[in-house]
Amino acid sequence: MLYQSFYYYSAPIKIMLQSTYEAFARKRKELQNYVENLKSRTDFTVFRDEWREVEIEAKESIAGAEDGSVNHRKYKSLVLYALNATSVIYDGKLRMDGIADIDFLYPYRYVRDRLSLYMTILEIKTALKHIKNIDILMLDGSIYADLLAPRELYSLSMEGRNKILSYLPEIERSSNEVISKKIAREERLENEEIFFLEYIEYLYSISALLEKGIKKVVGISKTSTDTRVGYEIPDMAGFEEVSSKEGFSKIYEKTVKRDFPVYSNFFRSMVFSRFYARLEDKKQVLMFEAPREITEKDAEHILERVKYFSIDGYPYLLRKAHREVVIGAKNIDSFASMIGITEKTGREALK
Repeated sequence: MLYQSFYYYSAPIKIMLQSTYEAFARKRKELQNYVENLKSRTDFTVFRDEWREVEIEAKESIAGAEDGSVNHRKYKSLVLYALNATSVIYDGKLRMDGIADIDFLYPYRYVRDRLSLYMTILEIKTALKHIKNIDILMLDGSIYADLLAPRELYSLSMEGRNKILSYLPEIERSSNEVISKKIAREERLENEEIFFLEYIEYLYSISALLEKGIKKVVGISKTSTDTRVGYEIPDMAGFEEVSSKEGFSKIYEKTVKRDFPVYSNFFRSMVFSRFYARLEDKKQVLMFEAPREITEKDAEHILERVKYFSIDGYPYLLRKAHREVVIGAKNIDSFASMIGITEKTGREALK
């Protein structure tokens, strides 16, 4: 019976996988033609003109890298989550530091967006502990993109907003936790008030990092969807296509145009400078972002210090930070088991 049950459970999965391969076989030529047509419609001249092939000299510095991880498990009546943030510092020797948290999310709404805020807050608070003592801080991703991501997590009257903003001094004094959670529980805040308070702490964290580390912070990303007007392919793909050599691109500037409930003038005064670079021949192109106006010489200065810590064209400190923080589903299940959670998530019925 056990074998028979397994057979009937597994067969539909294999059938669906087989049908997927059949669909691919039917559309393979169509997909290949789409890729070729996309290339033929793209004028790569602008990418060639804006790419500078140059050998980047690696230079040692005191550097740090930051990354975080979050995972959670939804149950019928609660959400258990775990998150952490790690700084990897090199100042002649490799050191690590971090902050972690595990808790139940309350209230049970906007789970992924709120946990993303929590993770960013801890990442930044970890970075702030070391920002004074390093020359360059490498972050995974883009502060600009994260700051402008749509986050419709609250709907409060002006009176309600003013109430929550009265907690801002307490938020600004906190250094090693997501203080908005603590305030929300102690003050018995309503749901919308909690969401707004968490967002305020998130904005404060970013403003503090930009203010204290404006000349040190650089975001580095393996992917970018930025596309110039009139082009169908992202800029990163364009630079990948025109050269396989080490070098970097022209610098592009972005500004913040939207308003925020706090620090709005500060954010709107910021200039984010982006450029693309390859740190080693035939390796991937990366996107670099500095939260300030920079020159080509500044870009070279950044690349020289990032390259010193790079292996196979990617910063080792960032890779190390990422490997240290990963929280898997098995970790969450283990935490749940150790605190006696036996409630079904709803998926068990499918097994």
